[in-house]
Amino acid sequence: MNDKTTNPQVYAPNIHLFAFHLRNSLKAGSGKVVDNAQLLWQKCDLIFNKLSINQQLDIYGYRKSVYKYEHEPSGNIVDLHPNTVLKFEDKTTLNSKDVIISGRAYPQRIYDSYALSFNIRRPETENGQKTDAVDLALLSNFNTDECILLPDFLESSLGQTIIITAGLTDEQKLEDANSLKLLADNCLEAFIPNTDKRPEYNRLDKLFSSYIFEYGRLIFDSNLLSQPPRYCHVIVWLFSTEETSEKFIECYQDFLDLYLYRNKIISTFQATREIHKELYHKYEVIEGEIKEINQALSSLPESGSLSQSNLQLLKEKLKKMPKLDLEYSHLLRNLEHDRNTITINTKNYLESLQEISSKLRANPKYSLYNDLRFLENFSKEECPYFQERIQADFNYFVQGSNLVDKAIASIRGMVEIEQAQRNRSLERTIQILGVGLGTGGIVASAISSHIETPITLTPTSNSNKLHPAVNTLFWSVAFLLLAAGVTWLSTKRN
Repeated sequence: MNDKTTNPQVYAPNIHLFAFHLRNSLKAGSGKVVDNAQLLWQKCDLIFNKLSINQQLDIYGYRKSVYKYEHEPSGNIVDLHPNTVLKFEDKTTLNSKDVIISGRAYPQRIYDSYALSFNIRRPETENGQKTDAVDLALLSNFNTDECILLPDFLESSLGQTIIITAGLTDEQKLEDANSLKLLADNCLEAFIPNTDKRPEYNRLDKLFSSYIFEYGRLIFDSNLLSQPPRYCHVIVWLFSTEETSEKFIECYQDFLDLYLYRNKIISTFQATREIHKELYHKYEVIEGEIKEINQALSSLPESGSLSQSNLQLLKEKLKKMPKLDLEYSHLLRNLEHDRNTITINTKNYLESLQEISSKLRANPKYSLYNDLRFLENFSKEECPYFQERIQADFNYFVQGSNLVDKAIASIRGMVEIEQAQRNRSLERTIQILGVGLGTGGIVASAISSHIETPITLTPTSNSNKLHPAVNTLFWSVAFLLLAAGVTWLSTKRN
């Protein structure tokens, strides 16, 4: 049995890095190329540099000096390196001895994403002979102290998956799952010495008749999916038969596709958790605006008339709420878009599984037993959960949009009613004043032309006679008030 005090050895340990980065985004508009789309290629060059591998990616449109490959070819799936695969061979030091290592880098564009398949390994054969088993310490040489193959270094927008494969010795093939679990732990510790960056153990199963161990849990906490600092997904696959290795090699491209869709689903769900937080904040703002409106309206008198300050408040809200509704609806649209993205990539994931199954069944040299339960688990458990969670969020937050629509309609109705009442009151005032002034003017014109003898305050006193202009004004005002009063009573009754 292996334990941490022993120094276990394995045959031909391999590191397979599948990293993915978004190239085009519909959210950015018309599927245009996103900023820093070529980050993955820059990181790959840095990996070569850190591992002292004298290679550089020669990718279409990446190196401006290579004018022959200035533009990427068209198509949904494109091999970006002109020679398809970049291969390398080098040496590393293990226990004070030089050990031959080899590898390859395979850059692709798969639909809207860039995909990098990077492999570094101890070859299975050397000079036509099977290589000897090596210490697990070799795995640390593949990653260096800076953890150059981990998410914190690569920063790929769609995430990554690392598969560590190793052939078992004859003794190890006789061990049970618990002992092999300890060996898998040792492989992971050798590859990632830093405990803070090492993902937690998740589960074990069998794939192609060999034990496979998964590290990196999808943690759901407070509506967030995260594993600080970044979600790190590592698989340790211990080959107990040569057929396992052969099946993996034959389906290598299918595994790359499979983990592209898996990482797309996870990164998309992570994006929905950020949208969830933004929607929750916007929902609180909407509720605050409506609460402020209700408080203002609760202080209205029984007549229901709006004061000038209340009317101004409603007009300000009427300007602010549509903008808030537009931002809120935009977030809901993004949530719906991400839900559709997960649906599409779940379908693609299942199709890749079917492709693996069909390819293996079609090869007569393989056994008919090809249990894909380990790979199917993600599509059967995690994917449905993601869909249900997003649907629940959408159903909850869509009520906020309805709330804004109703608030806008209510405010607009109140403002229009108040404005109509004020316009009617103004019309009535103008009508009363118009009738009164018109009547007074007519009376003044009529009596001024017929008064020959001024009216006196005292009939017997000539000194108290009124001037004709005053006399005219008196009767004009009197009839003005009389006409205005009659008009006021008439409009009030109506």
